[in-house]
Amino acid sequence: MPSSELCDALNPNPRPRNNTYNTQQSSPALHRPNPPALTVQEEVLALLAATKQEAELERTRRVAWEAEMEAKYVQRHAEMERQMSVMRTEIANLRALLTGSTPLTSPAIANLGHPQPPPIQQLQNAEYSFMPSPSSTVPSKRPRAELSTDDESGNISDTSETSLRPRRTDHRDKRILTVQAAMRAHILLLMDLENDKTLPDSHLEGLRLDPPNAVRFVWEKTTKQSTHNGRMKNRVVDDFRDRRHLYKHVADREFNKKIVDTAFEQCFTTLRQKFRTQHDVVAASRHKEREGTKARKSRHVARRKTKLDHRADARLKLDSFQHVAFDGAMQIECMSSEESESETNPTIPRGTGPLQTRGYPWRSRRLLQFYTLLDVENSMDTGSRPQRGVGRRERFIGPHKQEPILPPKGVSSWMISRRWMMAMQAEHPDLVDALRGLVFDAPGVDWMQFSELGGETDDEEYMPAHMIPPNNYTTSSLQCALV
Repeated sequence: MPSSELCDALNPNPRPRNNTYNTQQSSPALHRPNPPALTVQEEVLALLAATKQEAELERTRRVAWEAEMEAKYVQRHAEMERQMSVMRTEIANLRALLTGSTPLTSPAIANLGHPQPPPIQQLQNAEYSFMPSPSSTVPSKRPRAELSTDDESGNISDTSETSLRPRRTDHRDKRILTVQAAMRAHILLLMDLENDKTLPDSHLEGLRLDPPNAVRFVWEKTTKQSTHNGRMKNRVVDDFRDRRHLYKHVADREFNKKIVDTAFEQCFTTLRQKFRTQHDVVAASRHKEREGTKARKSRHVARRKTKLDHRADARLKLDSFQHVAFDGAMQIECMSSEESESETNPTIPRGTGPLQTRGYPWRSRRLLQFYTLLDVENSMDTGSRPQRGVGRRERFIGPHKQEPILPPKGVSSWMISRRWMMAMQAEHPDLVDALRGLVFDAPGVDWMQFSELGGETDDEEYMPAHMIPPNNYTTSSLQCALV
């Protein structure tokens, strides 16, 4: 061990000092090179990797949380359905106990042939019957409610409100179910009238009429033209909203100010028109004629619609006429009109006598044969059914309608008569252009398969080709379809 200078001075036996140094000890320590610094790109990549890992962990946690909430919701919905089923069973049992009848879904109630137990025992049995059993508490198979948008929820609420609205049981049901009927009844109530068959005379403009007196109107003017009618309107509307309890079948939302104002204007317009018909002979005759025309058109449309329904049902039973080429013939505009003689002869009572069938001249022979086959099929199905009342009225074929009527849009070329086209082409040269946008032919029709429809007459077969309107498909033509 090397000694210090102080030790050498005090030591009686000095030793020579070793001036050699340990090169290993005196040599300076070697420093390791520092690692190179990270570049900006590497730092950004590392940050992105860390962010992606955190996002993946958050997504995994979110998915697990949503699955847990979904499971809880399904469990809660199933529990609610089970409780509803138990409640329905309890209500059925209580009704059976009160009415003395046995419900079909309650196996706990004793048979009617057995002697009835005392009331206390019945209540005890009822308590045990309230417990759900595996056979009686079958969970409902109604689909689970799903989340929907605001529009879907609004449509569902509107549908539920419409379904909750009361409906008339029959034609003898005189309940007031709409706000229009309620407003009409309330106006007659404030006018001290039982009905609107005899309306009072028009009120004098400027003569004030306060609430103790009955409501009167100036029938010659509207509510905006007459200040008196405006005051009467406010009086009727306010009283109608205050006494809404008189119309319990009308929903409370119908008593909105805007809805009530609209209902009053509609009723007042109807009453004004009725007043004119009651006090003016000319207006009464015009109104009667107009109503008769509307009723006649309504009867014609109803008969044509019934005929279309019967032919559509018959077509479903004939497999040979399922091709799309026959779809154009199933339109209400293609059905012939059925008119009664009572419409032209007032001496004949309405609803009696045969009906005159008047078709359209543009219909081809093939179309008429197609309708004939459908009518035969329908008569075979309905011929054995019992007829109510007087049964089906007789029909006879009358002349074609005289007014020029074009085929409806969507007809096929085989439905149009060539004879009619030749006659109309002579009077109306622009007929081809008019029919170009109406005719629609389905491709790939083999008319050899429909031999039961027959063919056209000779004069229609030799119709010039330039008079045929072009079709929507180049693979089919009117000439090929009507041969």
